Amino acid sequence: MTERETASILYVIQENYNLGKNYNAANRLKIWESVFEGYSYEQINAGLMMYLRTDTSGFPPQPGQILACLDNIMPEGLTEGEAWSLVYKAICNSGYHAAEEFAKLPQVVQKAVGGPSTLRTWACDDNLSNVKHQFGFAFRSVQEREKFKQKMPDNIKRLGMQNTEGIECDDN
Repeated sequence: MTERETASILYVIQENYNLGKNYNAANRLKIWESVFEGYSYEQINAGLMMYLRTDTSGFPPQPGQILACLDNIMPEGLTEGEAWSLVYKAICNSGYHAAEEFAKLPQVVQKAVGGPSTLRTWACDDNLSNVKHQFGFAFRSVQEREKFKQKMPDNIKRLGMQNTEGIECDDN
């Protein structure tokens, strides 16, 4: 999104919530432009309109609230049931063809399954309701992680791709 488009979004918020002229300050403009990097004006405006239509708090939105509204109106992709249907079909033919069946699955489903050997193991399992439960948990986790990654600005995504060897996180 450009600086001008971001200014337009902030103007709508400023006018809607009677925030005064300094709400659209240069610092806020740069921060919001950075947060909305990678999104189009149309996407952010749609998220803002959804926020304005559903807001009952009377407070102006934060950028994350606009992005959350955008998430609610964007198509999700595969549902858990649709993904399980694909996996079940793959399981049925994975006794001898697990690698081929795994390759046919969409990437998000592959991440939830893990690998062809998992399909082969599941094909031998007598309790598919337990397998379905395990897959559902993994699929939801993968979807949440992918959704989170999509929200990351490109410059932060690039940081994650750099070598992080030797970096430790302190839990204290």
